Amino acid sequence: MFKFEKISLKQIKVLSKIIAKSTLKEREFIKEKYLKMSSNFEDTVEFLNMIGLIATGRNKISPLPLYQSILKKEKEMEKFLVENFIVQKNPLTEYLFEFFSLFRLINKRYEFKPNTAQRLKYSGLRNFLIDLGFLSYKSAHKKYVISDEYFPVYSELRKRDQLSLDKFLKIIQKQDKISKAAELEIIRYEKNRLSKFPHLAKKVEHISEKNVLAGYDIKSFTEKDEKNISPSPRYIEVKAISLRKHRFFWTRNEIDSAKLYKQNYYLYLVPVLSSKKFDINNMIIIKNPYQNVYKNKKNWFRRIELIEFSLSERHI
Repeated sequence: MFKFEKISLKQIKVLSKIIAKSTLKEREFIKEKYLKMSSNFEDTVEFLNMIGLIATGRNKISPLPLYQSILKKEKEMEKFLVENFIVQKNPLTEYLFEFFSLFRLINKRYEFKPNTAQRLKYSGLRNFLIDLGFLSYKSAHKKYVISDEYFPVYSELRKRDQLSLDKFLKIIQKQDKISKAAELEIIRYEKNRLSKFPHLAKKVEHISEKNVLAGYDIKSFTEKDEKNISPSPRYIEVKAISLRKHRFFWTRNEIDSAKLYKQNYYLYLVPVLSSKKFDINNMIIIKNPYQNVYKNKKNWFRRIELIEFSLSERHI
C-alpha cells in the first residue's frame, strides 16, 4: 500500500514549481533542487505518477498535458489534486473508497469517528485529505467530517446509480478486475499474433498499468504498414462488452487519443463469458475508431450520460 504519510500538499507544490521552471526535466537535476527545499522525493514522484500526472523513464520526469496546464497555478493545486486523486479513477481508488465507506450521513454532514485500529490504518490518507482541504477534524467530538466545499463532490460519489458507496466500490472492483483480465487476454493475443516477429512480440507493453491517462491500454505493433515496408505502432484500447450488446464507454481522453493516432489506434471489443473468460473468436477489432465509430453516426448510437460544466474565466 502506498505510504500516504510520506506525501503532503507542500511537497507536491515544491516539486511542481521545480518541474515548471526546469527545461530539461532531468530526474537527478530535479531531485537535487527538490531535496534542498523538501523531503520524500521518491514518494512524491510516485504519487503523481500513480494518479496519472507525470511520466517517468529514461532518467526524466515528464509532466503530462493535464498537469502541465496547472503547474504555475499554485492556488488551484488543491482542487486539481482532489479532481485527479479522488474523482478520477486511478490505482489508489480502491483504498480511498475503502476509507470513504466508513463515513455516514449524520445531520446533513458525512462524518466518521474512528476506533483505534481505524485511526492507525488510515492515518496517512486521512492527514493528506485534511491537507487538501477535503476533510476536517472536529477535536471536540474526535471525528472527521467531509468539508462543506467538497460535500457535493462526495455526495455525488455516493449517489452514483443510487448505490451505497460499499456496493459501488464492489461493482467498481469487479469491473476493474474484468477490464484488467481482458487487457491481459489481449496482451497474450497480441504476442501470439506477432509470434512470427519475436522482436516485436517482446515489445508489447501494458501501458494502462503505468499510465492510466495515456488514452489507450496496450501498445503493440502492426507487422507491416500499408506500404508493406516496416512495422508501425498499434495503440489498443480494450473494452470488455456483453455477449448481446456492443456497448461500451469511451472517455474524452481516449477519444482524443484515437483522433491523434488515427490509423494506428484500435478498439478491441472483447465479449465477456465470465469474470476471467472471453470470447476471443467473436472479438471485434476496429481500426481508426475516431472515424469508424465516433464519426460514424449511421452505425453507432451515441448517448451522453455525463456532461462536464466549468465556469468561464471571465466569471471567476
